[in-house]
Amino acid sequence: MFTPIDTLTFIVQSILPGNTEIDIKQKEENEIQVLEITAPEELKGRLIGKAGRIIKAIRTIIAVSFPQQKILVKIID
Repeated sequence: MFTPIDTLTFIVQSILPGNTEIDIKQKEENEIQVLEITAPEELKGRLIGKAGRIIKAIRTIIAVSFPQQKILVKIID
């Protein structure tokens, strides 16, 4: 069974090109799991997408994949 970090890592690596260096950290704040994505500055636009469509889709996939958990996905500047 996959964890939220495994699932998010797979999605992000599928979106970004080649061997892009990414880092995903997990924190817990008030019973909510916070997954923070750190990626190169020049590729953050690919994760966000036009009008935030891609990041919204990523958040939806994570929420549907793990309905029993409260998860927040953030992109760190």
